Amino acid sequence: MAATLLPHSLSADLEVALRWEGRWKKIASHRQAAGGSRATSPIHHPVSVLARRRRRRRRRSPSCEVAPASAASSLTVEHPNPYHPPSSPAASADPHPSHHHHARHAIRLHPSPPPCTTAVIRLFLFFLLHKKEVETGVGERRRVDKALLPFGSITEMMAVTNGVIHASSREPLFSFGVIADVQYADIPDGRSFLGVPRYYRHSISVLQRAVSTWNKQHNIKFSINFGDIIDGYCPKDKSLWAVQKVLDEFEKFDGPTYHMFGNHCLYNLPRGKLVSLLKMPTDSDRAYYDFSPCPEYRFVVLDAYDFSALGWPRDHPVTAEAMKFLEEKNPNSDKNSPDGLVGVDRRFVMFNGGVGKEQLSWLNDVLQDASARRQNVILCSHLPMDPGSASFAALMWNYDEVMAIVRQYKCVKACFAGHDHKGGHSVDSHGVHHRTLEAALECPPGTSAFGHIEVYPDKLLLVGSDKMADTEMCFEP
Repeated sequence: MAATLLPHSLSADLEVALRWEGRWKKIASHRQAAGGSRATSPIHHPVSVLARRRRRRRRRSPSCEVAPASAASSLTVEHPNPYHPPSSPAASADPHPSHHHHARHAIRLHPSPPPCTTAVIRLFLFFLLHKKEVETGVGERRRVDKALLPFGSITEMMAVTNGVIHASSREPLFSFGVIADVQYADIPDGRSFLGVPRYYRHSISVLQRAVSTWNKQHNIKFSINFGDIIDGYCPKDKSLWAVQKVLDEFEKFDGPTYHMFGNHCLYNLPRGKLVSLLKMPTDSDRAYYDFSPCPEYRFVVLDAYDFSALGWPRDHPVTAEAMKFLEEKNPNSDKNSPDGLVGVDRRFVMFNGGVGKEQLSWLNDVLQDASARRQNVILCSHLPMDPGSASFAALMWNYDEVMAIVRQYKCVKACFAGHDHKGGHSVDSHGVHHRTLEAALECPPGTSAFGHIEVYPDKLLLVGSDKMADTEMCFEP
């Protein structure tokens, strides 16, 4: 068996426990040789004996009491806790013996037991070496110790192991649900341009399971849909019906849902119609906004197709400007093709878009205000904004401009996106987490891709189901 490396603190605990186990075995062997059986009883383990002695002392006196100076010598005897080795006799001797009559009192400290026991160490090692995957809900797989299942969850077990494994027992400030790229359509299954299977009718079942799971958890404050609620192949005479069918499922969630545009949404309906249907909390036709679920956090939802050739009328100035931009960046006649483009330049395709100048100015103002309020900011966009978190061909056109604004402040802790169906996670050079969420569309029947994010003051914890990977995102100080 390969050697298992343990943390330094755990190695120290293991050494202590094994030292006690060695003492107990010696006592047991001596007493068994003498014909006794007392040492074989668990109640006579040295740790148990010390615990009983300590309880008797507590009944007789407080845990820390004033004692005559003559009792001070008890501080120099061998301490039963190896973490507090006894002082040497020379060090403990009074350097001024002639002044004993001035030392009228000393503090008596009761011995404390070892910080852990052999049983706890064995439990931890068994937890490390014997795991299996079990189903714990709707398609959710968790690695759990099969021997601990009767006693509750691993998190609960870790919380009571005296520091051997110290899982976070803090409650999150709040939690919210996440799902991306449902892309529902009442059409037969198909494949992407890359040949990846797509399950158009099943995707709404993934959403239904997501909503049901969030409602059962009772602590999901809101949910965020990261765009593309219906697919571009949806028959255009059924676009409105399909959008409403998906929104009806979101309405079954016990809290509000925040939406954003995806390119497939804009293949089906114009921007103005979608803003109304998706009930975006804006006072105009714009599709970017922010909200604050608690004083410590602010969410900023970007419109990644504010500057694009999609969703605007053909004769709109934005459409003309976007097409001119693509002509300069992409020499292909098919502007949806990245052929011949290299590296991050592959993002200059028609199914992507960018953040317009007015929205960039608005973003700067929001982040400035959030910094003044000392809020952590979570940025949400359909399009990813870091090359490490997604395929180059899936990136926002001007992600570099957006991130240049973000880096002027230290308040943005994470950026979430959809669009690139395989998902991804990266941490950029400024410590900002980028998490691209796995698509609901590409889940075969019986599988799912959704999750919820637990929000703490110093981190985010994505708890995914099945095809959506768990991700812990700790903030840099």
